[in-house]
Amino acid sequence: MGARRPAFALMLVLGATAMVFAMAISGAVAIRSATIEASAMRDRAAIEREARSAMAIVLAGLTGSDATFDETQITTDGAGGAGGDDPSSVDDFELPPFPAGLPLNLGSSDGEEDDSQGTSGSSSGSASTQTKRRGAFGMLRMIGLPAEPIRIEINGADYLVKMEDALGGVDINGADEQRLIDYFELAGLSQTSAVAIAHQIVDWRDEDSFRRPHGAERDDYRRRHIAIRNAKFESIEELRYLPAMTSGAFDLIREDLCVGSDGKTYVGASRAALGAVPGITGSAIRSIETRHASGGVMTNNELRDILGVSADTVGPNLRTTPSNRLRVVVEPVAHEGVRIVGEASVSDRRGVRIGAVSFR
Repeated sequence: MGARRPAFALMLVLGATAMVFAMAISGAVAIRSATIEASAMRDRAAIEREARSAMAIVLAGLTGSDATFDETQITTDGAGGAGGDDPSSVDDFELPPFPAGLPLNLGSSDGEEDDSQGTSGSSSGSASTQTKRRGAFGMLRMIGLPAEPIRIEINGADYLVKMEDALGGVDINGADEQRLIDYFELAGLSQTSAVAIAHQIVDWRDEDSFRRPHGAERDDYRRRHIAIRNAKFESIEELRYLPAMTSGAFDLIREDLCVGSDGKTYVGASRAALGAVPGITGSAIRSIETRHASGGVMTNNELRDILGVSADTVGPNLRTTPSNRLRVVVEPVAHEGVRIVGEASVSDRRGVRIGAVSFR
């Protein structure tokens, strides 16, 4: 009995030592995890700041106008939203030299040209118009959007900046059911998903309560505690409410879709968006892509030559110049798969204003 007591005491000591050791290991792991997390947050904040600078640099270089941030909030889901900080100008950043090849000082933001979205007309032939200094949107229409990403180096890190026409894809408020189905299938969705999402889009935006075969109306949404609008979509994010919409499908199609456009597809849009234009042929799409990749603004005559006999039917659904709403995508070369996305409005009177930026 006497021999058992020292053994039991030894077991207690060993158990207590093991518990202390485990607690020490757990504390060290927690500290290490917190350190790694803090480091990752610092790295992400640096990437976000430099990406915003890259956006401002490229937009300022292309339009000859300073880029001002209207909303400074950084979001992770792409939903945007008003930021609480004061608007910050491109001048608030430490900017590196502009990359070679970007047009500089080509215009000013105090011009008086019309900056209505989606127009592709040229300036009038009057002498007063020809001698007037171009504003930011006038410069954008004259130069067009670069077909390839622009490489920017900031603080020793390389970033690829690509600009897209945010109103140049498929307008979910204006496209008819068949055009929506065609686009969704071309974008990679199954026929079943394409039809269901198209039916539910049309059911959402129309005023009646007639439910299409694969659509959804008030009762379908009431069970999900969602109030259907029965009116036009106010944002692309509302597509998330559709019963057939999955996160994967939304991520696949979100950047080709828009609301509030003039209904025309920009010639620099994705192949899927171009392919959904009624009557367009595969050969025409390939020719449009080749011409757009060569740089500069495609003329209406060039577009007619490409479309050939279908110019009168397909041409009115296409636009050769970008709208005044841009999507700017920044990809840090050293961080594959990371994308920082912002939307900018370009005006002859207000210059370039960048809205909420999202980290994707």
